[in-house]
Amino acid sequence: MEIKDVHVWKPIEFSEAWEQCSTSKLDVLLPSWVRRRQTLREDFKAYNQFMDRLKRQHAIETGVIEKLYDLSEGVTETFIKEGFVESYLQHGDTNIPPHQLMNYLNDNFSAIDFVFDVVKNNRQFTVGFIKELHHLITNHQESAEGRDQFGNRLQIPLIKGAFKEWENNPTRASDGKRFVYCPPVHVAAEMDNLVAILANLEARNVKPLLVATWLHHAFVIIHPFQDGNGRVARLLASLVLIKHGLFPLTVKRGDKKRYIDALELADNGEPQGLVDFFGEMQKKNIEGALNMRLEVGTTTITEIAEILFEKIEVKNRNEKNSEKMKELLSVNRTQVVNFCQSALKEIKSELENKLSGIASFEIIEHTLNSPRNNPTLKYVKNILIDLITFR
Repeated sequence: MEIKDVHVWKPIEFSEAWEQCSTSKLDVLLPSWVRRRQTLREDFKAYNQFMDRLKRQHAIETGVIEKLYDLSEGVTETFIKEGFVESYLQHGDTNIPPHQLMNYLNDNFSAIDFVFDVVKNNRQFTVGFIKELHHLITNHQESAEGRDQFGNRLQIPLIKGAFKEWENNPTRASDGKRFVYCPPVHVAAEMDNLVAILANLEARNVKPLLVATWLHHAFVIIHPFQDGNGRVARLLASLVLIKHGLFPLTVKRGDKKRYIDALELADNGEPQGLVDFFGEMQKKNIEGALNMRLEVGTTTITEIAEILFEKIEVKNRNEKNSEKMKELLSVNRTQVVNFCQSALKEIKSELENKLSGIASFEIIEHTLNSPRNNPTLKYVKNILIDLITFR
């Protein structure tokens, strides 16, 4: 098969094509998430568990899509819920020795956890930080593929936290395309440029989704390390998103083709598809956070009412995107009531047990009344009171 070079790299910039990208796929949910996030406390157990599951999911999937290892769907779900426990593995669950898999997973988790710590401590974004991140995520990876001056493949020792010394232009077997990234001699200058452009975008208050998507793409076309560039790119995008109250960027194995297709469109000056893809990943996480199961022991009735309001608002907004649902909602508002009842049934028994004998109707009414309550929230409040006091 004839090899066809695709020159991906050119000096990075935040071009007009990026300036014109829409973030509407995420914007529709942001107001609900901002309000919901304000009700979360650091000791809110359900939210902390939700974030830990997202970290573990990121740690698993980021290696799977890079073919660093395979892991069966069943064990993937178990690891996400329970943690990385080698004894959960059975024959055929992975294609590499179990101890090696656990090393890779723990490295990936340490790296995403490090990103959260960097955000929490408001650490400055520098080239040195990026090298440190690369060292973390490749801690147990000993070699990488390189090419000599004749284009021949060879395995070379992976220098952790250092820029590449050899070309790393992968060839896709399906069509013979060889993707040509930044030559080693220009990497240091391009990385300095990347840090400077990022600082400018943040100073201009460019939308975080655009900044994260651009940063990911710019880093990938530089491809500064011998290996691990995709993993680091997703961590850098995650850093920007987490800094602005969003979630880690995790690309699942089933979404890999769309991810690669969107990256290639961005290579050709069409970044909207990549922005849309990243926005949809965030949207799924926001919807998951808005629908977290509540733990009554750590959640007040006021918080419950706020959460239910957000659920109703999200459902209504999603339904309004459909003309058919618009028509149905215009003639039958009982759908909203049904949704309220369905959502509240999940916590009805817990609320009754919690409040039984210690709170009167008047106390509940006083607790739920608030000057900032809007008509929709008051409507939810009334349903909540009806359900609590119904016998």
